[in-house]
Amino acid sequence: MRFLGPKMYLGFVLAAALSAAQTPVNVNPTPRPAVTPKPPVGQPAKPPLTSAPASRVFSYSPTTAIDFGTVNFNGSSRRTFSLTAPTDVTVVVRVLGGPFDPVELRRLPPRPRGSSTSVAMSRTRPVRFGPLDEFYNNYQWTLAAGEEIQLDIVCTPNYNPSHHVSMAGGPFNFDGVYAMQVTSRATKPAGGQATKPWVLILPLRGVVVGAPNKK
Repeated sequence: MRFLGPKMYLGFVLAAALSAAQTPVNVNPTPRPAVTPKPPVGQPAKPPLTSAPASRVFSYSPTTAIDFGTVNFNGSSRRTFSLTAPTDVTVVVRVLGGPFDPVELRRLPPRPRGSSTSVAMSRTRPVRFGPLDEFYNNYQWTLAAGEEIQLDIVCTPNYNPSHHVSMAGGPFNFDGVYAMQVTSRATKPAGGQATKPWVLILPLRGVVVGAPNKK
């Protein structure tokens, strides 16, 4: 039997150790826990979708013009303008005097959230607001959030027969400075800052028939 010398034995040991070091070892990585990002300092966290602010848009009808249709010269036509406030607001309505007369205002208070009980509607004669104007009549009301107003306006072509003041026969369209104007401003501005007024312009249209100057 032959014995390996010290150098040869040491060579075999080193070769075995090197072979073991080069053998790949499968290691399962440990998953890291998910980290929820935090908002920057001084900025609030983004609220969930369910807590989005309420709509700040007015609901009103009609939306483009008040059309009185066909109106007999010695008769009249009645139309209704309605508006629902999205928040506490002060509303001013300016209507051209003469043939156009607001005759009734109905106010429907907001229904309590979650309540199915109907709310009572009030009916009043609109009262002019501010100093008398030669051409326009102004009306002002303070509305609560969700409150609706319904304003009835009557068009009378032959509105002052004793003074022979009337509308001409045929189509009419009071637009521009003669249109009905609705202006609104929040009564409780957010953060105590003044807000820009919301303005709506509605032309007054129709057709007068049976006028003396028209066959």
